[in-house]
Amino acid sequence: MAITHFRDDLCQDISQLFENADDYNAIIQIGIEPDFEEFKAHSVILRARCPYFKIALSDKWVKKIENTYYLPKPNISPAIFILILRYIYTGTLDLTDQPGFNILALLVAVDELLLDQLINHIQEHFIDKEYNWLKENFVMALPTISKLQSCKRIQDYIMKTIEPPINSESDIHDILAIANELALIQLIDRIQDLLIKNEPSWFKKDLIGFLCNIFNDKRYKKIQDYIMDTICIDPEPLLFELEGFPTLERDIILEFIKRDDLAIEEIDVWKYLVKWTKAQYSPLSEEKFVNVDINTWGDNELTSFKKYLEPFISYIRFCEMARDEFYYHITPYEKVLPENLYKSLIAYFLANLKPKNVILQPRNGLINIDSTIIKKKNARIIVGWIEGITAFTKKLFCEFSCIYRATYYGFDSEKFIKELSDSDYFLSKTSSKVLLIKIKDLDLTIGGHISSLSRWSSSKNNFIFCLGSETSSNFHIPCSDIQYLDKSWVDFHFGNDYLKLFGRNGTCSILNDRNFIAEEIEIFRIDIPKF
Repeated sequence: MAITHFRDDLCQDISQLFENADDYNAIIQIGIEPDFEEFKAHSVILRARCPYFKIALSDKWVKKIENTYYLPKPNISPAIFILILRYIYTGTLDLTDQPGFNILALLVAVDELLLDQLINHIQEHFIDKEYNWLKENFVMALPTISKLQSCKRIQDYIMKTIEPPINSESDIHDILAIANELALIQLIDRIQDLLIKNEPSWFKKDLIGFLCNIFNDKRYKKIQDYIMDTICIDPEPLLFELEGFPTLERDIILEFIKRDDLAIEEIDVWKYLVKWTKAQYSPLSEEKFVNVDINTWGDNELTSFKKYLEPFISYIRFCEMARDEFYYHITPYEKVLPENLYKSLIAYFLANLKPKNVILQPRNGLINIDSTIIKKKNARIIVGWIEGITAFTKKLFCEFSCIYRATYYGFDSEKFIKELSDSDYFLSKTSSKVLLIKIKDLDLTIGGHISSLSRWSSSKNNFIFCLGSETSSNFHIPCSDIQYLDKSWVDFHFGNDYLKLFGRNGTCSILNDRNFIAEEIEIFRIDIPKF
């Protein structure tokens, strides 16, 4: 005999109990005042339809008064529970006009009530219909959904599909706090990739601040390496010149000092370390101690200074310093340096005896240049002007080749003009030349950059420049014309600005006293590969 199913009628009849529950035997107390409501229901239906109620509506779990169960659920709101109760009685769920916040609250509630069918349905609804809401409310929704053990589908979707907001520093800190608390390694990796790829403005402005928050956390190695690499390319503005540099932890600074690719002169490393060390010991950071002779310090000051400086000593390339730098900036600190090291350094700078205990190679972050006039960092400034770079974001690869030094050639004018103007040295479009002039009795270097090939040349990339010990002394001025004449070695022109050289003597508009005497003159050919 064939079996006939009348389930539609059955469902319709049972659903009437949702509208009319006069013979109820359970009262579910939902929410808290002022958002509180009591729902009357039938325990047999609740227990049959919901695994949670099957356990909860028992004499061992809740109190029963006059054959009626009383079950409090303060963590679910009435607006959410009515959706669940309708589903239990009628098998229907309408999310059409429900805001995302209500749907999320519903997901949390059905997860607790173990309603697997609704758990799966709501996850699919989020994935199909609520992408924009999940993206806009990522920070709020993530911690809630991540804690739901039965919601792996939506968790995976959020991790792989929804892009976390990274344009706000506060949002990133909130997301990382959530990721750390819940050990969401996949999210941590994704945020690191996004920060490295997109470089939001707030992140670039405070690389060291971000590094301090994640330093030595192995989960953030990718972003740590990126920040370290980026700062090493241009460490002075991004690290050493920051107002908060003296407050940084020793281990963070030490990681930078250890790096071979730190793009900074070694004497500047020492100066910044002295500044940081003084700041760690409060009496030394007072103004009266900043410029005072270290020989006037007492034992307490010396002991404290040596204690803070000691971890850095073995990573300083003292032999990369010039003799005058060593004399003026290192010898005053003899008492805080290891005795054997100091003696070996004295032997090196006085007798050119290489210290046996020096195994560190020169740092490779700066441009190598064999010049008696400028330092490596000055060479990088010049390349920055040539390339139009205001902030260094990658390591520069270029070669400076000295083709003329006046003291070697006896200030020979013919040799000077030949080397400066001869087009044979311009082997490619990436080659140019730079003239360096060390001015007698002034801590300034002036010069010019020549990018074109003719004897009477004009190029938008020709310029004259000034380099000094202070950052404010470094500037360049475009030069429209360069002439090589019989009476003058070279003549740079741009409006009212000029640089003229006549052997050892010259005149330049960018100097206070326009006339000058050249102590040394160098010409370098510069090759900058284009990748």
